[in-house]
Amino acid sequence: MTSLIHTGDSDNRGRLLEKSEIRIFVVEDDVTMGKALVEALKKEGYTPTHFTNPTDAINQFKIQSAHAFVIDCLLPKISGIELAVQLRKEGALTAPMFLTSGVFKDKAYSKEAIQKTGALNFFNKPFNVSDLIKAINSSFSDFIDEELSPFENLMINSLSPQEKIKSINQLGEIEALDLPLIYCHLMNSKASGILKLSNTKFPMQISFNQGKIVQVEMKNPESFFGHLLIENGYLTPEQLDEALKVESGKRIGEKLVELNYISPHVIDIINSEQMALRLSMSVGNENYNLFFEEKNVLPSASFIDQERLSPFIYDWLNSKFDLAWLKQRYMKWEERPTIINNIASQWLSLWSFPVFKSFMQIVKSFEQGKDLEEIINKYPQNEEVIYQILHILILVEHVKFKNEDKKQFDATAHLARLRKLQVTLQNQDHFAILGISKNAKSTDIKKTYHELAKIFHPDKIPPNSTKELAEAAKNVFGLITKAYEVLSNEPKRLAYIKELEMGRTEKILQGEALFEEGKILLTSGNALKALEKFTMAKSLKPPTSDLLIHTAWALLVSCEQNKNSSQIKESEQILSKIPPEDRHNATYYFVKGYYQKMTNDFVAARKNVQHALSLKPKFIEAERLLRFFDLQKNNKTVDILNSDLKDVVGSLFKKS
Repeated sequence: MTSLIHTGDSDNRGRLLEKSEIRIFVVEDDVTMGKALVEALKKEGYTPTHFTNPTDAINQFKIQSAHAFVIDCLLPKISGIELAVQLRKEGALTAPMFLTSGVFKDKAYSKEAIQKTGALNFFNKPFNVSDLIKAINSSFSDFIDEELSPFENLMINSLSPQEKIKSINQLGEIEALDLPLIYCHLMNSKASGILKLSNTKFPMQISFNQGKIVQVEMKNPESFFGHLLIENGYLTPEQLDEALKVESGKRIGEKLVELNYISPHVIDIINSEQMALRLSMSVGNENYNLFFEEKNVLPSASFIDQERLSPFIYDWLNSKFDLAWLKQRYMKWEERPTIINNIASQWLSLWSFPVFKSFMQIVKSFEQGKDLEEIINKYPQNEEVIYQILHILILVEHVKFKNEDKKQFDATAHLARLRKLQVTLQNQDHFAILGISKNAKSTDIKKTYHELAKIFHPDKIPPNSTKELAEAAKNVFGLITKAYEVLSNEPKRLAYIKELEMGRTEKILQGEALFEEGKILLTSGNALKALEKFTMAKSLKPPTSDLLIHTAWALLVSCEQNKNSSQIKESEQILSKIPPEDRHNATYYFVKGYYQKMTNDFVAARKNVQHALSLKPKFIEAERLLRFFDLQKNNKTVDILNSDLKDVVGSLFKKS
C-alpha cells in the first residue's frame, strides 16, 4: 500500500505524495556516516540524496526541492546552521530539518541551533539511527499510513485463521453494521473462542466452536421461542397457551415435549433460530469494542453455521444496510479491482437468493476483477443491487479487493463519479461524509480523513485534466475537508453535535406526531391519507419498524380500495426491510397475513392472522380478516376490512 504525505515545501505545498517520492537531503561530510544514513532512509522507503559539500546541496535545491533535511553542524566552508538558514531563505520554509553534531554537544548550543534554524531535533553523535528515522516519520505522521489498517487487511488479504483473529483484535471499536464481516471471518476460519462485544447499552458474548456459533449471550434477552414454534408450524397458539399455564420450573420447550406437542429435536432447531435473531439484534446503530478470546468451547446441538446464517445475511442486506450506508462503506474502494477468493463453497445457499439468481452477470463481473465504478457504469439501472452483491461477496470472502488501484485513469467516468458523489455529500452531515460515528476518536477521524484524501485530493487527478474535472475534485474534497475541520476540533465538534441533536429532536417529535395521525386515519379506513402522513413521517426521522409495518398495511388497504396491484409489490419490499428481530409482534403478523391474503396464499394468511390475535386478542382488524376467511369458505362476499363486526357476524348467519 502506498504511503502519502502532505508536504509543506514551496514546490509541493498541499500535494499528496507517495513515500518513495519524499526527497531527503543528507548533508554530511563524513562519507561513512552519510552512506549509513542514506541506506537507512532508503530502507524506510524514502528517497535520500547525500551531499558532502553544502554548496552542492544549495545548488541542487534550486533545481529540485527537498521535503526534509538531515544536516551535520560541522561542514566545510559554511556551518550546518548557516546552511539551514540559507535553505529556509531559498524556499524550504516549512520542511522538517534535523541537525547532528559530534563536536558541539553543549545543550545551550543545540538549543540556539534549533531556534535559529527551526529544526525539529538535534542529535548528538553517536546516536541511534532508528531514533532519527522515528523523528522523520513523526514529522510526516499526519499523512503517513504505511501499513494496512486491520479493517483493510480483512478486506484485501487472504489471511490465515491466526492472522484474521489478530486483525480482528486490532480493530478496537467498530460500527455494529460491520459485525457480520467479523462473524463471517470467524466462521470461515473455523475459530473456537468467545467474541466479546462491549458497550454501555448492549454488551454481548458470542461463543464459537470450530466456526459454528453455539451461544449468544446478552443482557435481558427477549424470548422468541414460542413465536418461532408457531411460525414454523410446530405449534398452534392454543397449544402454546396451554403449555404456558402449566406450573413447573421447567422451560417451555420441556413442557411442550411432555405434552407431546413437539419432539425433542425441535428444541434444538428453534434454539438455533433464536440465537440467530439475537445475533441480528447486535447488527444495528451501536458501536462496539470487540475482542476475540481463543479458547476451547464445547459443541452444541443448537448452532449457527454458514448455511443457517445465510438467510439472515440476506435479510440484513434488505433491512439493515441501506444504499446510503453501502455507498459510504465502499466510497474509497470504488476504483479498486476485485479478485476471487474461492471460499463461497461454504455458503452454498446464498447463491439461491434472488439477488444472485437474477444478476449473475454482476457476480461474474466482480469475479473477473472488475471494479465497482466500472460495473456501475455498465449497469447504472442496477446500482443498489450492485452494492448489495458486492457487500455479500465481501462478507463471505468470495472476493477480496486487490491492493492496487486500476491502471488506467478514465477521466469521463471519474468526472461522473465525482459529480454524483458531490450531490450525495451535500445532503449528508459531517459524520456521514467521513463515514464515522459520533463517538469516533480523534485518531479515527484523522485516519479516515487521510484515507479519503489519498483518493479524492485534487492533486490525485492528472495535471492535464479538464477544468470540469479539476473543479469537481476540488468541490468533493472541499466537503470532505470541511467535515474534517469541524470534527477534528473538539469545541467545534461538540457544538455541531448539539446543533444536529436539536434539529433532529424537533423533527423526530414531528415525525412521531404524523405517525400517530396516520395510524388513526388507517384504522378509520382512509388509507391514502394515512400513506401521506407516513411518507411525511419518514422524511423527518429514520423509519422505525413500526412505521414501516404500518406503511405496508396502508399500501395493502389502498390496493384493495383503488385496485392498484403495484402496491402489493411495494408492500412486499417494505416488509422485507423489517429486521428479523422486529417481525414477532401482532401488527407484523397481521400485515403479513394481509399481504398473503392479497397474493391468494390463504392458508398461510389465516395462520398469521390467528397468531396476531393470540398476541393481541382485541385486534379488531385481525378479527375482521379472520372472519373473511370463514366467509370465503362459504363463498360469501363482504367487504371485511371496512364493514362493522355486527355486519360481518350478520352475514355469517344470513340465510341464503
